[in-house]
Amino acid sequence: MKPVDPRIGPALVVPVASAPFTGYVEVTGGVITHLGPGPTEAAAATTAPAASRIVIPGLVNTHCHTSQQLGRGLGDDVDLLTWLHDRIWPYELALTESDAELSALVCAIEQIRNGVTLIADPGGRHVDGMARGLAAAGIRALLGRSAMDSGDGRPPGDRESTDEVLTAQDELVGRWHGRDRMRFSYTLRDVAGGDRAEGPAPRPHRAARRGGPANGHRGRRPGTGAGRRGRHPGGWDGRRPGGDRPAHGELRHRRRPAVRRRAGLAIS
Repeated sequence: MKPVDPRIGPALVVPVASAPFTGYVEVTGGVITHLGPGPTEAAAATTAPAASRIVIPGLVNTHCHTSQQLGRGLGDDVDLLTWLHDRIWPYELALTESDAELSALVCAIEQIRNGVTLIADPGGRHVDGMARGLAAAGIRALLGRSAMDSGDGRPPGDRESTDEVLTAQDELVGRWHGRDRMRFSYTLRDVAGGDRAEGPAPRPHRAARRGGPANGHRGRRPGTGAGRRGRHPGGWDGRRPGGDRPAHGELRHRRRPAVRRRAGLAIS
């Protein structure tokens, strides 16, 4: 019998499809191989006594901009358009690669402390720094690179053509997709802009050819093609962006949350 690594328990175990119980969780080769009131007879390479702790399925944060961790407070008491135009876009443009690495590391630590074991970043600058920070924390992640070629208020230094964006994303796939616990997803930030003629369409097809997913700020909707993944926890209040959005910038929360279960284990 293969040794387990680790054996967790005794602890309060909260399974996905049955009632909570006090018992043990065992992992073999990175796969959960045992849930039960008692341990198996297998030897344990490591043990994690967890009395008074709760073991739950790991949570998945499906929309988490790791680069914005250091920018907390920038959105206090302002509407969405002010936050975008005057706060977060200039902030992101000013970040260095080392800033992005630190921000991602701190973000990952906070996520892990709250039971998240997988992050999907729908777009940030300096993806190499972001990836190093996430890898150092040991969290699983879908990486994304910011991409926007138009949009009112977008800083001129942060606009790129579709070809420039896709070329950069192809290079990032080669460096990070499948490395450590990283995967790279083709992304387009289209909350307030993006080339509707040619921008969104190539991404799912490009992703399919290279084995990576496509991740965006919205799920699939008519006119944008198939294969898009990810949702923004908030959106425009009223009609969709693309020339027909309202003048105000109120957020409308969607029915589906950005944090979902499950990926691995979390102990609290």
